[in-house]
Amino acid sequence: MKYEFIDLPELGMKLQDKLIGALIGLSGAAESLPEMPDSTYDVIIRGLCATRTTDTADSEMMEKLIWEVITEKKKLVPDCFECQNPCGRTTDHDMSLVWTAAPEVRDLKSQLLEGLKELAAEAREEIISGETEAREETASGESEAREETAPGETEARRRKKQIICEVFSAIKYVDDVNYLRDITQRSKEK
Repeated sequence: MKYEFIDLPELGMKLQDKLIGALIGLSGAAESLPEMPDSTYDVIIRGLCATRTTDTADSEMMEKLIWEVITEKKKLVPDCFECQNPCGRTTDHDMSLVWTAAPEVRDLKSQLLEGLKELAAEAREEIISGETEAREETASGESEAREETAPGETEARRRKKQIICEVFSAIKYVDDVNYLRDITQRSKEK
């Protein structure tokens, strides 16, 4: 009897690619809405944060996140799962298309993806610190001060949602080097 051994780092990288591809599909689903729901944003942020490291030992966690992405997408666009003529907007992206693209395109898309992962890490820290502040303010009765700062946080969050959709869309659809350079530069400035 011949046994096949699973190369865990390779499996982990495949799961990371599957998760990122699913996040791109979820982002496409959110683009069709007037505004990305906070639950979608949170799933995308957690998914991107999970792909920040090459430590892929926790394949169970990656698979759980993939299912969360699928579940969130089904909430946003339930008809897409039954569509007889899919447009592809919400389809999970095949990340092998990124890794096998022309070297300059691949490098620019990798830079965009790394930038999104950094944005996700910042957003995650903001979410955690916001939750901590909210608990502390509730405990001390200072919730009025928090309400005064909320509009600025909302605008920053809205901008991050736009950046996520724009960058994921570029990773999925664009192979024009000049456009990729431009979006890479613009995303760094924001």
